[in-house]
Amino acid sequence: MPTLPAGVALAAATPGRGRSMVATRAFGPGDTIATFAEPCISIPDSTHLENTCTYCFAFKPRSHSELDEASEGPPSRMSACARCRTAHYCSTTCQRADWEMGHRRECKALLRARQASMARAAEGGGGENGPTELPTLTRALIQILSRPDIKASVADLEGHFDSLHSRDPEARADIELEALAALHYLKLDAGPADLSETASIICKLEVNAFSRKDEDYDEGGFYVNAALAMINHSCVPNADVKFVGRRAVLYAYGAIKEGEEITISYIETTGPRSYRQSALKERYHFDCACPRCVDDLDVYEVCQRSPYLALNARFSLADPDALHNPPVDSEQSPQEQQSLKRHIDDIYATCSMPMEPMPNAAAAASELRQRWRACAPLRRARRFAMDPLPQIIVDSVWYFVSSGRPADGLAVACFIALRCDPYRMPLPFGTPRLKGMLLVARMLTQVVEPGAGRSVFVGKALHGMDLVTMYQVVLHLIRHHGATAHPKEYPLCQQVGRQLDELESLASRRIANALVGAFMKDPDGPGEARFFRTVVLEPLRKLADSAMPILEAEFGA
Repeated sequence: MPTLPAGVALAAATPGRGRSMVATRAFGPGDTIATFAEPCISIPDSTHLENTCTYCFAFKPRSHSELDEASEGPPSRMSACARCRTAHYCSTTCQRADWEMGHRRECKALLRARQASMARAAEGGGGENGPTELPTLTRALIQILSRPDIKASVADLEGHFDSLHSRDPEARADIELEALAALHYLKLDAGPADLSETASIICKLEVNAFSRKDEDYDEGGFYVNAALAMINHSCVPNADVKFVGRRAVLYAYGAIKEGEEITISYIETTGPRSYRQSALKERYHFDCACPRCVDDLDVYEVCQRSPYLALNARFSLADPDALHNPPVDSEQSPQEQQSLKRHIDDIYATCSMPMEPMPNAAAAASELRQRWRACAPLRRARRFAMDPLPQIIVDSVWYFVSSGRPADGLAVACFIALRCDPYRMPLPFGTPRLKGMLLVARMLTQVVEPGAGRSVFVGKALHGMDLVTMYQVVLHLIRHHGATAHPKEYPLCQQVGRQLDELESLASRRIANALVGAFMKDPDGPGEARFFRTVVLEPLRKLADSAMPILEAEFGA
């Protein structure tokens, strides 16, 4: 039985859901429920080994945007383990700590894997860049097999191993190959019983591991904690998990009563029901019966049912009235709405995959145009927040920036932050909302020269705007909501704090600092509310209003 932190307890198993985790006291929206201090496994994924500390998970960004360049704190370089060259560390302190914790047991196996990869590369089988790293799952498996304490901690986890032989032959072969590789590099027996036990551990990892992937911060990792794995899934969860260093922090999305079950989402929940159900069945082996799935609710319907829309009344770019009454095509009959949901499956199949890097702007425009036109049924219904349309709109921001049109990118970013994200994540402190506002801040820094790269749609909207103060207030909103439901070490919160310190240290910002500070202290004051409305909110809404004409002119009405 895993050791649980304060704030949570395990409840008895129920048919169809197994064991569950419940709160031991009441929590409010944004409250920290529990901190899981020691993982069973926490390792960078194979593509992030060289820029992530294997022990503390400090990371060194491999690319820098304007906002990243203002950041401080990440180490300038990572040092590889002198023997295996696989684990990397930000300091000798972390290297020693990881060695004592267990790297000494796995290091030889990782060295053997690297030597084998180097030999293949020398023979022409390792690709142009020399030896390749072991897959993340194989490295996690080596760590488990080399450390009896970790092996014991995952023993009671559910892995649905009995379904292994019902999988397609290719998937079964991949699992057996990873099991054989780990046993081989550790020089352990690989008889039928050993192979079966090792394959069952892989199944447990597949079902219970958390991804630490964060593309915005070039992070990626693999995290397993036997206690955290007890939390069940819902497509309308009441909690979420954030990772900081070696810790996992569980915080409340909404009010949770003492004894109430805590749920998180295992997958992205804004996609169509058929895709959610398929993903959950394939990896986690259950059929979701949450309200979102039972009633087949779209993002607008889930938003309207949220009891927390009033949280958007202060320090928010969202319009609370619009969240209650979305500006979608309300004249659609129930039959038309169901028809649209059926069409979404086809649209999602065509447009949900991430765009591949394009050789030039013309190729990017062509791909975006195809996806934009495929989403015509969603656009006609004015359901811009429904997948896969939001990602297409986000991709268009970077298209406009790369095409030398940052003002158009700013307008589209404002549309995302004001007209898409609040319906997809009604809570103003939700990470998608913070990242949407951060995108606006980033685009505001891009619009520097008056008239540079602007379209006819944005020129009038930008006239007379105080872009620097808008940027400053948006950063304050991010910091305010980030502090509500994120650890203080969360990279986004730290980054925003550094940017504000740098901006507000300028002597020329003294008056603006006073106005912004007064608003953050008393947002309901008449003068302060008027300042926010006229200097920040109305200009951002004007920019958002320009987005659809820009997108339709570029990709088609």
